[in-house]
Amino acid sequence: MQLYQYYQFPVMCLLRIKNSIDLWEKKAGADGYFEFIEGYMGGQIHGTEMKYSMMSPSI
Repeated sequence: MQLYQYYQFPVMCLLRIKNSIDLWEKKAGADGYFEFIEGYMGGQIHGTEMKYSMMSPSI
């Protein structure tokens, strides 16, 4: 039960991301999710290497 509780939130987040990807691919094709997410992160990513991270906003 402890492992279930420990992994419950991360798994829920991953499932939500998967549902979002499925939705945007259905609406806008194979690159739909990338186009959608670029609106949120695009201006903060420079170059072609994936050596970055994003700070999450304080709640």
